[in-house]
Amino acid sequence: MRRTLSARRLLLEAGAKRISPAAQAELERALRELESKLAEEAVEAAARSGRRTVRAEDVERAALKLLRGWRRVVKEWRPEL
Repeated sequence: MRRTLSARRLLLEAGAKRISPAAQAELERALRELESKLAEEAVEAAARSGRRTVRAEDVERAALKLLRGWRRVVKEWRPEL
């Protein structure tokens, strides 16, 4: 299992040379919010399918639903559903 990356590490890997504490805190806040919404949508997808177990495809579908608008911004992103 892959370890999660910190907000600082994500920014550095994205090419940031320097990172303010406020930028790091804001990215952490935004990621927590996105993670929460993604988890809620995945649980709802499983429930709609009549299951209590959340499967990988539920998470994939939740990501597709939440990130649908990002396809215009990140053109190389393509869902594999």
